[in-house]
Amino acid sequence: MNNTKGFTLIELLVVIAIIGILSTIAMTSLNGARRKAADASYKSSVSSIQSGAILCCDEPSPALNAVAADAGTAICTGGANYPTGIGAVVVTDDCDAGDFTLTIDLPTSFAGTLTSAAVCTETSCDFS
Repeated sequence: MNNTKGFTLIELLVVIAIIGILSTIAMTSLNGARRKAADASYKSSVSSIQSGAILCCDEPSPALNAVAADAGTAICTGGANYPTGIGAVVVTDDCDAGDFTLTIDLPTSFAGTLTSAAVCTETSCDFS
């Protein structure tokens, strides 16, 4: 009778295969979460820029600034800086009658699921 203790080679190979399959599933799920986190970060930055633009347009002599990507320049003349990690900001209407339109490009190293720039007005932002 053979009274050796331990696992057979087949048992070890089956366990290693199961661990490999489970780790593949976990990595796939994490990649999706990373993309969603990138989208959320971009949307948060865009919302901050929109809020800053609204505050800027409430100033006595408002002037919104267009900036290059990741420039960290002021949103409003004499105001606070843009958050970094966003693309270029293009100002179409500059606080005319309280209205403005901003186009905020995606950053060049963007890894999320969004495919086009956000367009913000004084009332909403479109992330289509």
